[in-house]
Amino acid sequence: MNILDMIKQLYAVEQPDGYERDDMEKVKQLFGALPVVLEEFWSTAGRTQQLHDVQDRWIRPQDFLKEDRLKNSAYLMLINENQGCCQAGIRRDDLMQADPPVYVTMDQKKWTQCTGTLSEFLCAALAYEAVFAFAYQADDFVRWLTEDELKVIRSGLEKRRMNFMAGLVWI
Repeated sequence: MNILDMIKQLYAVEQPDGYERDDMEKVKQLFGALPVVLEEFWSTAGRTQQLHDVQDRWIRPQDFLKEDRLKNSAYLMLINENQGCCQAGIRRDDLMQADPPVYVTMDQKKWTQCTGTLSEFLCAALAYEAVFAFAYQADDFVRWLTEDELKVIRSGLEKRRMNFMAGLVWI
């Protein structure tokens, strides 16, 4: 499933909304380049309101023009954890890559790679954030897992490196 289809399904969006080319060009001028995957995400769905009605704050192109800390960072920030204690971003040196790795930090000093590609990061972050946007909440349904079902889930999680940081799940 591609990211656009994922957004439509998880966020119950019929027509995602993207940023204008001018918005992205301003960020590109600040950073020198933007990854193709980020430009595609921003231009096709980045402005979709449902993506911003979630737990954590997606960084928008206009935020880079308003906030010096974003402008002057060694990383192009993608998302900020709701309490501001964890951020994810792309290294400036990697912005020429079409689908660069994504890093996370809890102190703006030490950055740790969390995914090998921006595509992987977007899929994981969008799925995680969608939990806060679902029309159905835990009170609406309950699903009890058998021990065998739980083993299958654990086995699947062990196959992928997972980092749980400050309430965010990065694959």
